[in-house]
Amino acid sequence: MQAQEFQEQEVMENKKEDKETTLSDKQIERLVIREVYKRLGGQPENVYKETARNLWSDRHRVNIWTWKWLDVDTSVIKKYAIEYSYFVRFDKELKQITHSLPEIEKIFED
Repeated sequence: MQAQEFQEQEVMENKKEDKETTLSDKQIERLVIREVYKRLGGQPENVYKETARNLWSDRHRVNIWTWKWLDVDTSVIKKYAIEYSYFVRFDKELKQITHSLPEIEKIFED
């Protein structure tokens, strides 16, 4: 009986450790976006929102939405658009992007 209880306790401890080391989807999304900004050399001043959706097997579609003012006839409107878009492979172990299409080039100076 003690051996079985020991095994059950060991299984529970392993599950607890796995939970503590496993990143949530939201944490991974934030890491992916942070890595994209790092490779871009910063972030645009006019960011509206950013998304990093896991499509399958650690492949993410990253979209960075920006805004700008447009003069249209007699009025001014705010236009939102995806200015930067990447398809990336993110390695959870290394916590970094291992591949990107298109390649993420440094645009901004730190």
